[in-house]
Amino acid sequence: MAEQKPESGVDNPPESYTRGQLLAWLFLDSQTWVHRRVDALTLGEDGTTKRAISFDLTVPGGGREIIGSEGRVVVPLALIEKGALRRVSTKDPAGHPMPVLSTAQNVELAAEMLLALVPQPWIAQGARGDLTSTLKGILRAPAAGLGPESDQKREAARSNWSKWKENSLTIPPSHNATTYASTLERLVLGFLDHFLLAVYLKAEFVDKRCVLKFSYDRDISLSGAGNFVAAAQMVIPDVGFAESQHIEVIVPSGIRIETLEVIETADGQPIARAIDLPEGDRSIAHVAFAATDRTAEGLVSVEMTPVAAGIHQFSRLALAIVIAAVSLGFAERYDLLDIVGSSFVIPSQSASILLIGPALFLSWMARSPEHDAVSQLLLPLRRILLYCTGVLLVLAIAAAVPLTREAWDVAWLLAGGGVFAAAASYICYFWNLPRRLENPVDLLSSDEGDQR
Repeated sequence: MAEQKPESGVDNPPESYTRGQLLAWLFLDSQTWVHRRVDALTLGEDGTTKRAISFDLTVPGGGREIIGSEGRVVVPLALIEKGALRRVSTKDPAGHPMPVLSTAQNVELAAEMLLALVPQPWIAQGARGDLTSTLKGILRAPAAGLGPESDQKREAARSNWSKWKENSLTIPPSHNATTYASTLERLVLGFLDHFLLAVYLKAEFVDKRCVLKFSYDRDISLSGAGNFVAAAQMVIPDVGFAESQHIEVIVPSGIRIETLEVIETADGQPIARAIDLPEGDRSIAHVAFAATDRTAEGLVSVEMTPVAAGIHQFSRLALAIVIAAVSLGFAERYDLLDIVGSSFVIPSQSASILLIGPALFLSWMARSPEHDAVSQLLLPLRRILLYCTGVLLVLAIAAAVPLTREAWDVAWLLAGGGVFAAAASYICYFWNLPRRLENPVDLLSSDEGDQR
């Protein structure tokens, strides 16, 4: 006999269902009414990182909507990371702002949903009240990384959930029940780091296909600083929320996207993968896929490099010119080559000519505000330009001021050291040595991606 699905009370919701049961059905069966979701991550020229989400959906009616107030219905849209949201914007199909549930309203609603997802026969008699308070403890837990006190509250909420399960939850010995319990565990603990984004939508849009929009500013970190290829990552906890999921990443000018990869995971194990390999100096990458698992997470990874033109090309040209100039100067100074005659006198205007280089190099430093990811990625190139600037300044001073032979030797030593530092920095940068040294195995790798 086939095993039965645990009775959580969220299949085919009738009008008599509670608000929590309706929300649970809308949340778990979201792929039946959310047709497409587009997550766009934009690294702005002004230094901000904006996540914009658009939802192409048809909010179910006929008694399946969650009635709010003032002719509006409550619509669950996504799981969003906890923390203070900056520059939040919402738009309904008419382009008007949509009210977002307050923190207190959100906790109550999400607790009702999670409570409806726990099968009643599994709960020990008299333990339902403790479950409600335990779930609210998880929902109210602060975001991670806010300090020791916040970490203690998070750990206490997790511990209370584990103790309640151990003492008050009985899972039937069947494969379906075990699988459902694992999914439930993932959903509940996911609310330690995320909250349920729910909005009030005008009832006139129920049962009509429309587009809703939500955006906010968030932080994003860049790994691989000091490498030619740098990576940024973002986790989408509900990548299976829509029938069709689209992810787009936009980076500022001067940066190109090497790869955009989305790994779908369930219980920490990868189950699917989507990738975009943009050609040329494209600053936009996009992937579209249908999630394998409704409750799966999506790990979004984007690798970026400087474009072929711009500061990268300029830095290479500057380095080549400075290396050539210092090498020829060394050869002439120590009689390795006979380039100029013995009667040659350095002209007085040579210092001015040499100072054109530093002025040009430093002009690349005076940029308008930019994204942290861009500044980290371009920092090694700007450091190389500073080394080249220092070399030319030393030569300009040496040309303008009458020096003894010993002083000239010191000047050439400084210039040589600057050239060596610039060349070594470029080699480390272009060959991704910081990344390779983090993983010594990469030093032996001949993978084409590591040769960029």
